[in-house]
Amino acid sequence: MAIKVMIADDHKIVRDGIRAILEKEPDIEVAGEAENGRELLDKAAALKPDIVLMDISMPQTDGVGAAEIFRDADYRPKILVVSMHNERHFVDKMLKLGVSGYVLKNASATELVSAIKRVKSGKKYLSPELLDGVIDNYRSQAEHDLSRIALTERETVIIRKICEGKMSKEIAFDLNLSKKSIDLIRSQIMKKLQLQTTAELIKFAIKQGISELE
Repeated sequence: MAIKVMIADDHKIVRDGIRAILEKEPDIEVAGEAENGRELLDKAAALKPDIVLMDISMPQTDGVGAAEIFRDADYRPKILVVSMHNERHFVDKMLKLGVSGYVLKNASATELVSAIKRVKSGKKYLSPELLDGVIDNYRSQAEHDLSRIALTERETVIIRKICEGKMSKEIAFDLNLSKKSIDLIRSQIMKKLQLQTTAELIKFAIKQGISELE
């Protein structure tokens, strides 16, 4: 069965170009077009496409607004954004709204077709040049989340001593605790911070100002 696709863009030349690409594919059917967000929402409800190819910048409800409405509607097609906007805040916003993919308008015909088929199979798709930005943002957010984790005074002291290169036995002596207790607290710290190695713990401590080691 052919993949039913609807094209939403306020530029006819863009819609015509995408249609010309897709009509060459035997397993893809262009079910309809829309030149604005309002028309997209009305036609999609009637045509029920599998996938909506949608620009962000559109009159009468832009792509962001349309994605929000689709997210809360009874009928929710998969959305593949096709946009010239490569700014991270646009990509992040649309991904948070649940779109299935994001393709830049400078993509090749082959990439667009591959993205449609990948999205139809239930997978996500991002143009390669967008991936680095999304991964960097994810890492930055993860580090921000780590910085908000509350550490006890004892945990902070132990982390500082680990950064000084002290072993559990030495830390236990300094704090008048058993080595077993220190090992347990170290394990709890690593689990709390979702870290795997001492090197990661030291890096975290330096970033958070717990240790002044460089």
